[in-house]
Amino acid sequence: MGRELNLDFALNPDAPAAQQICEHVEYMVAIGVYRPGDDLPSAQVLAEQLGISRPMVQQAYRTLEERDVTSAVRGGSTSIALGADTRLLLVRRMFSNVIAAARNFATPLKREQIHDAYQLEEDRHFRTRRRLTEEEPAD
Repeated sequence: MGRELNLDFALNPDAPAAQQICEHVEYMVAIGVYRPGDDLPSAQVLAEQLGISRPMVQQAYRTLEERDVTSAVRGGSTSIALGADTRLLLVRRMFSNVIAAARNFATPLKREQIHDAYQLEEDRHFRTRRRLTEEEPAD
């Protein structure tokens, strides 16, 4: 049993809640904040915390399990899967952000724009990762 996580983030009312939960958990795993074995809060607890329905959280948890990000014990807890490939999650997150940005433009993107969007996400990841590493206590 790992640490009990507190999924502390605000939902955007313009996007599906289950999708946002999945993206949040995948990103936090990808950058190493959530680690294999860490326990997610129960669906009921997270639903109350975020102000959404429990079935919405359960849907997100099922999706995370299908993507091999989490593993669930029937009638028990949901935790970050031991085999969660954090590098793959990060790459998927970065490219999904690039694609989302591309869809917001009325004209086709130029190669430089795609590169800039990728670079921005990569820089944000390494800045966040460096900050988290600096905050961890030394052994």
